[in-house]
Order: sequence, then C-alpha cells, then structure tokens
Amino acid sequence: MLQDDAPAEAQIGGPTRLLIGGVAGAPGDGAQSLPRAITEILKRQDVAIVTDPEAKADLILDAEVVVANRKAGKQNVKIVWHVRRKDGGEIGTVGQENDVPAGLLDGAWGDVAYMVAVSAQDGIMQLLERGAPPPTGKS
Repeated sequence: MLQDDAPAEAQIGGPTRLLIGGVAGAPGDGAQSLPRAITEILKRQDVAIVTDPEAKADLILDAEVVVANRKAGKQNVKIVWHVRRKDGGEIGTVGQENDVPAGLLDGAWGDVAYMVAVSAQDGIMQLLERGAPPPTGKS
C-alpha cells in the first residue's frame, strides 16, 4: 500500500533542502529568471528545492546583482550568490563578474540567466556541501 506523503518523508535526512531566496538589484526580469535558472540547474544535482519560505529548509541561496553605468558600449555586471544557514549565518559566497553589451540585461535575460546559473553551479554546490546538515544517524 502506498502512502501519499511518502516522498516528503523520504526527503528527511536525504538531499539538502535549499530555499531559493531573492535576487536583489537585477535589471530587467533578472529577479525572476535567475532564481528559475539556478533552481533548474541545482535540481539536477540532487538538491531538494524548497519554494515555500515557511517550509523547512536547511540552507538559503540568494544573490545580489550590481550593474555599472554604461561605458564605451559595455556594462560591468557583478553577481554575488550567498549561501546561508536557516539562522542567517553565512557559509560563503560565489562571485561572478563580466562585461556585457550595454543594455543586454534591461529586458528578458533569456539564455543569459541559464549561462550565469551554469557558471555558478560548481561554487554553489561546494558551499552547499560545506553547509549541509550532518547525518543524524537515526533510522
């Protein structure tokens, strides 16, 4: 006999439960497209993504985006991903920086959000492993 709530119970003690928080300072649709892209990438890495801020999460991932003023047809973009414990203690950050054509991020990010997420994936996974709760040893 199958129980409806078995998958939720199976996650206890299983993969790290990660709440994807906000993305501050992103122009265009970056505040929506970056979380969507990083969620897609991390789900492939056996990270349980928690979407409800009130639900139990082990760690929280959020980001800050800073876009410099236009200069010679380009803009410098810095993205800093923060991995924190649920109590707010920071485990570490992953930084990304690049010059992009001026105005590229003013509208829909499209594939750029996915490329940013792919590039940040390894560093974020290292931080998640560092911050993952230890196994309880309970059956």
